[in-house]
Amino acid sequence: MNNKYVYGFILLSTLVLGPRLLWAQGHDGHDQESHASHDDHEDEGLHVNKDMQHIIGLSFEEVKLRAYEENIKVYGEIAQDTDKNTHITSEYDGVIKDIYVQTGAIIDVGEPMLSIEKEDGTVETMLAPHHGTVIVIHVKKGERVDNLRSLASLADLDLLRVSFDVYEKDLRFVSVGQSVNVYSTAYPDNVFKGKVVFLSPRIDRDTQTIKIRAEVDNQNHLLRLGMFVTGDLIFTTKGKVLSVSQLALQEIGNESIVFVSEGEEFSAREIKVGREFGDFVEVLEGLHEGEHIVSKGSFALKSEMQKGAFGDGHNH
Repeated sequence: MNNKYVYGFILLSTLVLGPRLLWAQGHDGHDQESHASHDDHEDEGLHVNKDMQHIIGLSFEEVKLRAYEENIKVYGEIAQDTDKNTHITSEYDGVIKDIYVQTGAIIDVGEPMLSIEKEDGTVETMLAPHHGTVIVIHVKKGERVDNLRSLASLADLDLLRVSFDVYEKDLRFVSVGQSVNVYSTAYPDNVFKGKVVFLSPRIDRDTQTIKIRAEVDNQNHLLRLGMFVTGDLIFTTKGKVLSVSQLALQEIGNESIVFVSEGEEFSAREIKVGREFGDFVEVLEGLHEGEHIVSKGSFALKSEMQKGAFGDGHNH
């Protein structure tokens, strides 16, 4: 038989029969007859041995107290320039001999940008003074220039400045060094991380807002100068709350459940949840600090529990 068909049969057998085969191993070699004797017994959990856990890709987390984070929604605009914006000039008059870069190119410090043939016939090569993006080239090859003219502009767009408006009532929650998550409608699935670096001392009388400035990481160069953005200013309250990751949380009907792990035994437990913050959700009832639950793979356990795939239809 062709090897690829053998491999396909093994893979299919693992996916279809794996839950039942591994279930039997998890019962210390009980045969089907002895297993059938438990037909009148129904448990609220699942037994999943280590091999099956690996196949499903389960990962675990500890239920713990975490500092509760809240956020303030703000709206703003990326500045039209950067703190590191350099105009390339020459100390000498001459003629543009060569241009080595194009507008929009990202270059590193020391890379050649253009060259000038000076009046004495020697050639001067202008090198990039820092890492950045070529914003504009003001000259053409063969053009005569003097030492007062800007030849090109180079801007470091890895770190952008963003101005946000914050209402006066929220000022007590804002401080220099505070984290801010920045979002753009152009990239709805991306979160750009930033830090507050400046708070204006002046309040706008008409809007009752103050301007704050944040520096935002843009190393992937997705954000653009002048782009409108929104932000979440994150602040931490003094108290801590019992919480789990939102990845661990599943819904069955109107109930919120997590899967509590004890070795190879997993029990679905209903919990009462409270506020969401970041990637976590507050737990009001149903769990204790230090318990271990399934995070990644919890949806697979819920699906198997609902269809009874583990244990030939038993939720054991």
